[in-house]
This record gives sequence, C-alpha cells and structure tokens, in this order.
Amino acid sequence: MVLTNTADVAISMVNRDMARQALYEVFQGMSPTARYMRYLSATPRLSPNMVSVLSDVDGSRHVAWQATRGGRAVGLVRLHEDQDGIPELAVEVVDHHSGCGIGKQLVSTALWHAAERGTSSVRVLVHPENTSAIRLFRGTGARFVFRAGLLEGTIPVTTSVTVAA
Repeated sequence: MVLTNTADVAISMVNRDMARQALYEVFQGMSPTARYMRYLSATPRLSPNMVSVLSDVDGSRHVAWQATRGGRAVGLVRLHEDQDGIPELAVEVVDHHSGCGIGKQLVSTALWHAAERGTSSVRVLVHPENTSAIRLFRGTGARFVFRAGLLEGTIPVTTSVTVAA
C-alpha cells in the first residue's frame, strides 16, 4: 500500500523524549537500500552513538519533526547546526510511504522553521544515486556541488517557503 493522500498524516515537532522512538520507527521501516542512501553507508542497525547523536534534539541547535500516521512515525526531518551555526537538513521516510509527499511536507516544515529563525540557507548531503532526495531538494531551489563522492547542496531559505513538485 502506498499513500496517495497525506491528509491523515500529522506533522509535529519532536522533543528529546520522543526522538528515539521516532528514529527507531522510521529506521525500521526503511529498506537496506533506503538506509544506504540516507546514511551514506551500509547501516543494518543504528549504533548507540548514532541514536544518541540523532535523537539529541534540544529545540534550538538541533530540532526535529516527525510525520505520523496511525500513531506511528513514518517520516522524520532534522535541522542540526554545525559549529559555524549553519543548519544541515536530513530527512527520511519509511519505504511504504515514500513518494506520496510526506518528505515534501517535512522539508517544508523545517525550511519554514529556518526562515522563522532568520536562517539564510541550509545544507544537505545526498548520495548521488538518491534521485528522490535530489528531486525533492531541487524543488526547494537547492544547488549541488559534487565533492568527495557526495552531492553537497545549499538550499536558500526565504520567508515564502514552498517546495515544488
């Protein structure tokens, strides 16, 4: 089953208490290929260190939102500022719900938040074969540079955030 309507999907901010559960639920719904494309390496399981880093949301330098359907997380987006204060955006959607607009909703939410905070751009790192993510981020106006085997993208953040199809 693939969703064609995202009306029954809720987007909500994730706090530290919710972050681990959302991360595990989304990760478990991703195929080995989807995990490879998202985490840029073979990732059969989340290490304790990965869980700690990815779920350590503080509501300021590291924020996250989940997409839920039927009480379970089906997508997750994070903005995490690096040491220079530039946020990196990362998004993942469970395979069963991929391609129906959940990623687009999550990215729009994160970019709206970045605009509200006065951020001028966010970064993304994408595996060059991850055509879905490339298409999604290009819909935001992302420009990519190929560097060290990855696509490094910059998404301009404006106050009128829309993600094109």
